Amino acid sequence: MTAAVIGERTGANKGVGFILANGRERADAAAVIGKEFLLSLTGRAFFALLDHGRRRMEDRHR
Repeated sequence: MTAAVIGERTGANKGVGFILANGRERADAAAVIGKEFLLSLTGRAFFALLDHGRRRMEDRHR
């Protein structure tokens, strides 16, 4: 996920990374904070999904 956002920031003309970089260039604090919040929620949800899967696998092997 991080690599995708970094890639978008460096060479894309659409996507979350582009919007984040564009908001920083225009000094649009609401856009930057909103996108960073969205990215943190997405990362947290992905972590929770992986942790849930890990717990299920551990329970199966007991």
